[in-house]
Amino acid sequence: MVPTEPIVINGPLPGTATGVTTLMQPVLLDGALAALITIGAGNGAFDAPARGLVRTVAEEMAVALSRLQALDAQRTRRVAMEQANRLAGLAAPFASDHAGALDALLPDLSGILRADSVHLEWLDSDELELVVGSQDPLAAYSPASVALA
Repeated sequence: MVPTEPIVINGPLPGTATGVTTLMQPVLLDGALAALITIGAGNGAFDAPARGLVRTVAEEMAVALSRLQALDAQRTRRVAMEQANRLAGLAAPFASDHAGALDALLPDLSGILRADSVHLEWLDSDELELVVGSQDPLAAYSPASVALA
C-alpha cells in the first residue's frame, strides 16, 4: 500500500529533520512512491494551509520528476540511434562480406557491449552458420558451421 496522505509524527525524524514534529509528505509518480518530503517544525506548524502548500510542492516535484524521466528516456533513445547509425556507417562498405563487417564493427561494439568477441550466428537449414571477424579472439578456434542434426 502506497501512502498518499501526509503523516505528522511527534519528534524529529532521525537523520532527516529537526523540530518538535515532523511532516512526511509522499511524492507519487504514476501511483508509485517516488520521493518523500520531510519537514521538521514546532507544534501546530502543520495546519491545513501548511499541509496544502507541502502537498502542492509534492505535486510539482512529481511533475518535475516525470519530465526528467521523459528527458532521460529521450536522451537514451537518441544515444542509441546515434550509435546504431555510426555502426551502420562502419558496416555499409562490407555489405557482402560479413566477416569484414565484423572486423570494422569490432572496435566500436567492444566498447559498447564491453565484450572482446562479437560474432554472427544464423540457421541455414540444419546447420548453424558462424561468422567471426579475423581480428576476433575466436577466429583461430571457431568452425564456419556446425551441423545441428
